[in-house]
Amino acid sequence: MTPGLVESIRQRLDTQTTAELQRIWAENDTVTYSAETFEAIRQILTARGDELPPPRSIPMTRAVGDQTHVDFWVRLLRPICWIGIGLGTLSTAVGIGVMARTLLHRATTNVPPGLARAPLLTPGMLWTVAYTIGLPLLLVFSAASALTLRPPARTFMLIYSWAEIGLTAYYLASTIYWRVYAGTWTYILYDIELLERYAYWAVYPLLVLLFMTRPQVRALFTRPARGFPLDAEAGDNPPSACA
Repeated sequence: MTPGLVESIRQRLDTQTTAELQRIWAENDTVTYSAETFEAIRQILTARGDELPPPRSIPMTRAVGDQTHVDFWVRLLRPICWIGIGLGTLSTAVGIGVMARTLLHRATTNVPPGLARAPLLTPGMLWTVAYTIGLPLLLVFSAASALTLRPPARTFMLIYSWAEIGLTAYYLASTIYWRVYAGTWTYILYDIELLERYAYWAVYPLLVLLFMTRPQVRALFTRPARGFPLDAEAGDNPPSACA
């Protein structure tokens, strides 16, 4: 049994009424609720000074099926999150360095007499900041939150994935379009390295999108109204993503 998971579930269930918690305890539904959920309910009812009703003598068990254990999906989630934290941190550092160099160049460039100095921050630069710094930061924070299975983390990781894939597709299409429009499509071979880079940028977001939309993974981040569901056999203890 994972103490950190018990505490997390206890915080979620603490707003439930005593009658509701006693009903869950009495039903002893080990199909829907994990062992950590029952331990959290026991702690809450004990702290409130309420009695624990006798549970069903024969706990309900999961029907035989092809459901995959929660711990399997959590093990897959961990490396995806850590890779995201690493990629996001690296991309943020590179974006900050490039932006700082650009601003420094603009600030120190000599302006001919009679001409006004161009503003340091233009709409184009603000867009670049959002793309090269904002998106990687979103990835870092959402991936770090996903390690603790916080419900909003999955939503933010999906937002990052769709944004990254959409922007990559836009830049890729723009490169091809302007080559064709300008009649220089034969030079597109010179853009192979750039096109490969665009494709590389879309690999991780696509992986996150495919993984996070699986029902088993979605269930990990679902905040149920009645407790923490267990997608595993009775008696299994699903670990947290940080374990």
